Amino acid sequence: MQPALPCCPSLRHWPGILQENVHTSCLLIFVTAQPGIGVGDSDGQLGSSFHDGLAVLGGNIVSDIGTVRFVAHHQHFQLLDLVDQSFFLKGSRTEASHKMILLDNSQKLLTLYKSLASSIPESLKVYGSVYHINHGNPFNMEVLVDSWPDYQMVIIRPQKQEMTDDMDSYTNVYRIFSKDPQKSQEVLKNCEIINWKQRLRIQGLQESLDEGIRAAAFSNSVKVEYSRAGLFITEDILKLNASNKSKLESWVETGHPADEFESETLNLKYAQLDVSHSGLVNDNWNLGKNERSLRYINRCIGALPTACMLGPEGAPISWLTMDPSCEAGMAYSMEKYRRRGIMVQLMLRFRKYLRQNNIPYYFSKLDVNEKYRRFMGQYGGFEVSCGWHQWTCYPQNLVPF
Repeated sequence: MQPALPCCPSLRHWPGILQENVHTSCLLIFVTAQPGIGVGDSDGQLGSSFHDGLAVLGGNIVSDIGTVRFVAHHQHFQLLDLVDQSFFLKGSRTEASHKMILLDNSQKLLTLYKSLASSIPESLKVYGSVYHINHGNPFNMEVLVDSWPDYQMVIIRPQKQEMTDDMDSYTNVYRIFSKDPQKSQEVLKNCEIINWKQRLRIQGLQESLDEGIRAAAFSNSVKVEYSRAGLFITEDILKLNASNKSKLESWVETGHPADEFESETLNLKYAQLDVSHSGLVNDNWNLGKNERSLRYINRCIGALPTACMLGPEGAPISWLTMDPSCEAGMAYSMEKYRRRGIMVQLMLRFRKYLRQNNIPYYFSKLDVNEKYRRFMGQYGGFEVSCGWHQWTCYPQNLVPF
């Protein structure tokens, strides 16, 4: 039997000896605390065979460990004093290896924005989110990447102070893009980025994210409802220039065009929605009609680009909004003004404004049919194959009836 390691006031005197053993993969010493003995007890010992201690991770061969070695139980004891942590991580990734990096530097965010442009349309939802973050960040979102600058995965989420209502799935939204969606499961299951205790939505433009999201949700006992929609963009979005030459300022500071709608008979005026119109928009939004959606709409109208046609009495009769990821939506026209080409005119004017200000935009539509495709064609839009995807997640205690 080999002699036991000598006792000393601190294990920090031994790293040189043990590091040599680790690098040659000849000897690995496992130690565990005896039950009932606290750290710092001078008369305690650490001692057990590796069979009773830690599991062996990685591809190293462990052999010739037939002895139990004892060391003094000391308050400064740390496993890192005995073996290099990288030994355990070899061949196996752990939760610690999936800590995401928060990008809070303006230059890094601008670099990311330009980089994401090369992956449009799949990256468009995250790309649009980063645009708003770079322009005042009115929804207090944050950007996380798995590594930098050679990232593989980007997650956009609200800052912690925004997600105070566990039932608010309008606010609790995560937007994801991955250069390798097949590996997203490993990241999502082993990081603490997503608060699975809340009702939330995960959005992306990659169907291949589905397996990873479902696996992560299942491991957290969360129910998932999946929905797919058609994704529509215009040719200028595919050719989008990611130079982002505009100043990093809030959109509301740039103003908004307002001119007369060219129709003598209808007497309509192109304008921007006002927060006082939030109730009207909420009442006519299929996904709204509740207090949480009203707060969300009020915030969108107050901080992001919108467009509407005002009728003869000065009230909106047709409108469009934008969400924190630059998706245009909530489109609606009062029944009296439908089938008159008003929405097409509204979308064309809105697009002109967005292009002039280098603001990305796109549309999604559930239950796409040929009629809608023809309608989008009038606007210059076309459907792209990657599609629009959303995973609505419910913890067990918040599953709706």
